[in-house]
Amino acid sequence: MIKLDNVKKSYRMGDSIFEALKGISLTIEQGELVAIVGPSGSGKSTTMNILGLLDKPTSGKYYLDGMDTSKFLGDELSALRNKRLGFIFQQFFLLPKLSAIDNVMLPLTYRHEDKLSAKAMSDLAMAMLAKVHMEKFAHHRPTELSGGQQQRVAIARALIGKPSIIMADEPTGALDTKTTQQIMDLLTSQMEEIGATVVIITHSLEVAAQCHRAIHIRDGLLIDPEALEKKSH
Repeated sequence: MIKLDNVKKSYRMGDSIFEALKGISLTIEQGELVAIVGPSGSGKSTTMNILGLLDKPTSGKYYLDGMDTSKFLGDELSALRNKRLGFIFQQFFLLPKLSAIDNVMLPLTYRHEDKLSAKAMSDLAMAMLAKVHMEKFAHHRPTELSGGQQQRVAIARALIGKPSIIMADEPTGALDTKTTQQIMDLLTSQMEEIGATVVIITHSLEVAAQCHRAIHIRDGLLIDPEALEKKSH
């Protein structure tokens, strides 16, 4: 479960302070598929960085599976992130010199899976590629794959360690409509299979509509879009 309690985040910009988040509280239950929706500059990427343990709140608390994440520092925080979280990005971030299967194996190395042999890790990676229908491209490098194929490899990489939470930052932003639907179907099916929570950062209302629910953010605050619409009328 994810819980943010009055989380604020500010950055110093010269002589002034910029408030990216102005006091956000939310709860996301295990197994939910949730979209965080907002325009550029709304605070959604800052929210993802905090949820993904890539940044810390200026104030407020972030609880991950009941643990106060502010208590984790340095290597402990990295270990928590590597064990609990999987990441999917709009630009894929596959290592260009590695094959698809080697890219998928990377999280196992980062998680210090010392008990697994190289063959065991390779077998796991191949099985995960099969789940995303990419086993035939296991030895292709990213430059030899289409955008949709690269995102499938990235999903396999995110899922191989069986994370409890998957953070997806605009995972379909660089894809066409047909491929977007394929990727959303794939994310949904794999999420249900491993029981993971998926948080999708997106500006697309079409993507958000396929999630269990959408959390809307604007100017660093959570908003109710229906209430805003009624107010504008």
